Amino acid sequence: MEMLVTKYDYSKDTYTAVLDDTGRAVYHPDEVIRNSMRDLSDDPVYRVAYAELFGAGTYYSPVFKRSEFTTYTTIPELGWVVSIRAPAPSQRALPRR
Repeated sequence: MEMLVTKYDYSKDTYTAVLDDTGRAVYHPDEVIRNSMRDLSDDPVYRVAYAELFGAGTYYSPVFKRSEFTTYTTIPELGWVVSIRAPAPSQRALPRR
């Protein structure tokens, strides 16, 4: 799984996570989460993702304690969710007009 997920070149601080149909981490960049198959079903993005086939938005990450821009899709045959997440730019970092 790791080879499939990490072969793509994402920008700095962008990561992929894969959750199974029960909300457990099949792949996550945090080795402790990945190796323990931690239940991440309480993460707001996954609550939405399990109800929709695909989508995108800004969600709070309880793991990294920050807002993240997230795109996600569901693998219907497995009920798994694949997400690509990156830190959301802060309002203070945006240029003023």
